[in-house]
Amino acid sequence: MGTPGADRPAGIGTSVMQTYVPIPSSVVSQSPPHARTHARVADGRRVGRQARSLFPLGNTAVQASVPASSRSLGTVFVTRTAHGRSTMQSMVQGGVAGLRLDWNECAGGPSPVAVARVAANAADLHRYPRGLLSEVSEAVARENGVDPASVLLTNGVDEAVDLVLTLVDTAWFVSPGFDSYSDRAAVLGRTARPISLDEHWEPTVSPAELAGQGAVFIAQPHNPTGHLFDSAWVDAVVAEAELAFLDTTYAAFAGPDLQGTLTDPYPLDTHPRLLMFRSFSKSHGLAGVRLGALIGAPGLISRLRGNQRFHSVDSVALHALAGALDDPGHQLKLRDQVLTERPYYVKALHAHPVFAEARDTHANFVVARTRDGLSSAEVTRRLAEQNVWVRDCGELGLTGWLRISVGTRDELGELIDALDAADPFPGP
Repeated sequence: MGTPGADRPAGIGTSVMQTYVPIPSSVVSQSPPHARTHARVADGRRVGRQARSLFPLGNTAVQASVPASSRSLGTVFVTRTAHGRSTMQSMVQGGVAGLRLDWNECAGGPSPVAVARVAANAADLHRYPRGLLSEVSEAVARENGVDPASVLLTNGVDEAVDLVLTLVDTAWFVSPGFDSYSDRAAVLGRTARPISLDEHWEPTVSPAELAGQGAVFIAQPHNPTGHLFDSAWVDAVVAEAELAFLDTTYAAFAGPDLQGTLTDPYPLDTHPRLLMFRSFSKSHGLAGVRLGALIGAPGLISRLRGNQRFHSVDSVALHALAGALDDPGHQLKLRDQVLTERPYYVKALHAHPVFAEARDTHANFVVARTRDGLSSAEVTRRLAEQNVWVRDCGELGLTGWLRISVGTRDELGELIDALDAADPFPGP
């Protein structure tokens, strides 16, 4: 068993004081932004009438009144580190509390401008987003340097995939890989065909085999490996496929030297069968509103628009994105936080005895392979028992690996502590 705090990068403080306080979800919205980190137990118990909770955060105090009818979603605790800092470990999502490093959500949260715009327009939720859809589409077009006719906003990647599959009978997807492509193909009755990866995590199917054979879905950088596929292979697929779907969800985290070449690699006027998917979940901190954009030649986008549901993107999502686009500085902060913290995650995980290796990526997560004889599913289960959540890549076809979202330095400390507490595992 490792020593708690051992092999931890400088700056990750071992907790010396923790105060546990039951708290309902209403308090999270009243917490200062710097207090967002992670959570613990979810038991759904009710709290007392007008109970009051006080959280000392350095020189800041957060106080909240809790109605008797409120339901506590978990235990929130305040940690004072060895460096004298205090952080409020918050709860949540979907009623499941814990340290959430499993879905690649952004540790920095949404833009304050986005939050303010949503709140300012909440009184208009009885209205359909008529002109708002055009306004935000135009803003996305400006950000990407294309005509608004080349932009189609979608209800996340799933709707984008569904729309593409209305035009083809076959979907090619990388395996191991993001499961939504094949899952949606199965739901819609399309033929799903895998593109396997070799030991270097490069595709084994030649572009010639894919030519004219339906839609080819490629995430670049890839999920769950965080690997960048050889650009010559991607170029050839884009040139030869009946439809090429290039998912750039994680491109913002590849670094400033690569981001532009990944998000704007092909002129639309010479690539009429290419669709690029832009996600705002990670790079803009808006996973909760499920919003993305397909970018392609106007003729192709027009065909897809005709197959889209009526106002599938709602007003809340549109206002949130409009605010986020007005705050490019926040996007840079989100990117820089990942680029700064990612090496620390790799170093700490690589040094931990649970893992045989950990690899850096071009995404907002890292990947780590469990040591010989130790199942990644077992590690995931043991961490979940402590309300620490990571993704077992075996569920995505990458057996023996864990995918771990890059969070804050304190969250890395909590992860290492949980790994220490879970070890020894069975096996060598």
